[in-house]
Amino acid sequence: MTVHDMKHAGSDSARLEAVGGRLSRVDGPAKITGAARYAFEQHLEGLTHAVLVGATIAAGKVTGIDTRAAETAPGVLAVLTPDTIMDLNSASDWFGRQPSEETYCPLVREVTFSGQHIAAVVAETFEQAVAAAALVKVSYDETPAVVDLSDGSDGIPVDAMTKEWGDAEAAFAEAPVRVCAAYNTPREFQAAMEPHGLIARWEGDQLTIWEPSQWLDGMARTYAEWFGVPFENVRLVSPYIGGGFGSKALALAHSAVAAAAAKMLGRPVKLVLNRPQNFTSYGGRAATRQTVAIGA
Repeated sequence: MTVHDMKHAGSDSARLEAVGGRLSRVDGPAKITGAARYAFEQHLEGLTHAVLVGATIAAGKVTGIDTRAAETAPGVLAVLTPDTIMDLNSASDWFGRQPSEETYCPLVREVTFSGQHIAAVVAETFEQAVAAAALVKVSYDETPAVVDLSDGSDGIPVDAMTKEWGDAEAAFAEAPVRVCAAYNTPREFQAAMEPHGLIARWEGDQLTIWEPSQWLDGMARTYAEWFGVPFENVRLVSPYIGGGFGSKALALAHSAVAAAAAKMLGRPVKLVLNRPQNFTSYGGRAATRQTVAIGA
C-alpha cells in the first residue's frame, strides 16, 4: 500500500466510524438504569386518574350510556360522556389547515372502529377508575362494518398521488410483455414500550401537559385551539420518549379527554392508555391493496 492509499484509507475509516458503530444514546444510561422519569411519572398534589371506556362494536351508533353505577362507585369524581364533557373547539390539522367543523368532541356517538372512545371515568385512584369504568353500560344500534379490504371498499383516492401522462392504456395493450398483479400489505401498528398517556394540569388559563411528544409546538398548538387559549399559555413537557415511531407527534382524542377533565374538575388528571388501547386509540400504517400493471 502506498502512502497515498494509506491516507485515503485513514480518512475513509474516520469518515465512516459512525456507520455500524456502537454509539451510545444520550438518554440510554438513564433509561436502562431506571433513572429516567417519563412524562406521566410526575407526582403532583391532588392528582386524579382517568380511564377510558371503548366501543365494543366496530360500526354503529351509541343509543344509550348508563353511568349510574359508575357515578356512585367509590372514589369516582366524574363520568364523562358526549353529553357531559365540556365543549371544545375544533383544531387545525398538522398542515395548519382550518377545520371544517367548529366544535370537537373526543367522545363519540357514531362508532367507526372497535375501541373508539365513548366515555371516561375519573377517580381518586387508578384502581377505582378501572373498577368504575367496568360499570359503565353502553347500548348500541350496530351496523355492518368494514373489516377487510375485500368488503366492497374501493379505498380512498389520494389526489396528490395521482399522476398521468401519455396514453398508458394503449401502450400497455401494445406491449409484448405484460404483468398485472395485486399486492397486499397488512395493517401495522406502532407498539412502543412506553404507552401513550399524559398528565394535564390547569392553573387559571395556563395549561401544563406532561406528555411524550415528537412535535412539541404542533401538539401545544392543538391544545391551545381546543380550549381557546393563547399558544404561549400551553406548556408541554416531554422529558423522554419510550418509543413513538411517529405516533406521538399529535395531540389525540385521549389527550383532549384528560385536559378537559382537568379543566372541569380543577385538579390534575392522569390518563394512560392500557396495552390493548394502544392498538385502537391512534393511527398506524393502513392495510393496502395495490394493483400494478406494467408493460415492456
